[in-house]
Amino acid sequence: MIKILIVDSDNTILSLAKRVLSDKYEVVSASDDDEAIDVFDREDPDMLLADFMMSGMNGIELRAELQRRSGRAIPTLFMTSDTTAEPSNDEFINKPFEPQELLEKVETVFNNGDVAEKFSKACASGNGALMLVKLVSREAPEKSVVDGFENALKKALMPDDMMLKTDTIYKLFVYDMVSDSSAEEFIEKLDDQVSEISDGKVGCCAGVVFAPEHGTDLAELSEFADKCLKDIEAQKHTGCLVFSPFDHQPVSNAGTTDLQMLSQMFEEHSMVDSAFVIETEAFSYVYRFLLRYIQSYSSSAYKLLVTLSPLSDGFDEEPITEVTDAFGDMVAHSLRKSDIMVRTNDNQYLIILPEITETDTERLVKRLLRKWNTLEKSRFAEVTYEAEAIIAEKHQREHRRNVRATDEDA
Repeated sequence: MIKILIVDSDNTILSLAKRVLSDKYEVVSASDDDEAIDVFDREDPDMLLADFMMSGMNGIELRAELQRRSGRAIPTLFMTSDTTAEPSNDEFINKPFEPQELLEKVETVFNNGDVAEKFSKACASGNGALMLVKLVSREAPEKSVVDGFENALKKALMPDDMMLKTDTIYKLFVYDMVSDSSAEEFIEKLDDQVSEISDGKVGCCAGVVFAPEHGTDLAELSEFADKCLKDIEAQKHTGCLVFSPFDHQPVSNAGTTDLQMLSQMFEEHSMVDSAFVIETEAFSYVYRFLLRYIQSYSSSAYKLLVTLSPLSDGFDEEPITEVTDAFGDMVAHSLRKSDIMVRTNDNQYLIILPEITETDTERLVKRLLRKWNTLEKSRFAEVTYEAEAIIAEKHQREHRRNVRATDEDA
């Protein structure tokens, strides 16, 4: 049976809550935060029902402490006498409450808590977009419009993706959505659909963050997405706003904490054993930095432009794209972590190989082509490449060289 810890200094409220819930749940209780911690350690309850404003810790602080002690998320419902706490919020219930209302709120919070745990795991170990989506209209949208929007959302999501509705906000985790353009396209389609359903009266907007790019903690990512959602709401716009760390940094004195935070923000959260594959938008900055580094420290590198061409006129654009995908995956997992790859066309990759000689570059290319020729998809495309040294300017006349070859050299 699910066990609920009830915390309130008001004996009347405490007794009422225990009486209402005890028929369906196992109930334990405490009258203040210190007692609540003792009872929690002893009873290990599944859920917390707590007064929001207590004499010691408030409800949020108590939940944070219990979650810290247990190392897990704890579904929580806060009881409050503050009418500004928005009773429609699933995390709050106004005192005094009706028995049926309390039962319904507890069930909703506990069920959502299970989903929240899945969201937390997705942010911690998944790769995708966390979105907060909201309908935009001058008046409350009609139920038929809301139902139509929710159906459109469900159809847009893949089976592994997640959705949780809290009040008027839809929280989504969309796996493998990792670029601004893909998020914008996703929300634009939803906006078009709800606009059509409502005859142009309702649209939708969203705040978007990416895991692990912007972090891996659900609470922190939710806060970032919420800021973006509020920003786009304030502008009375539809569409989506993707989080940028530079748009939300307060003015502060630099210190160890700031440096650690920025390091964690920009570092690679999960370094895979392959080349560094980046988008074309980011590549220009990386390439410019590499040129500066080479000039400043008399270093060197090689760049390869690899092109795959269909071997048969019968292949259209889609198959050669798939063949190029397979080739790129093979190459990325064959290169060093310090090597850089960017896809410049449907059938082309640009590869940067830092700190490598001409002889080693030629040897590497032959090894890659040999490995590629063992794969089934290699029979569909011819591989050609151009190679050029990137060296310090003062050495360019002696060392710069262009190379062109095919997989026949392997």
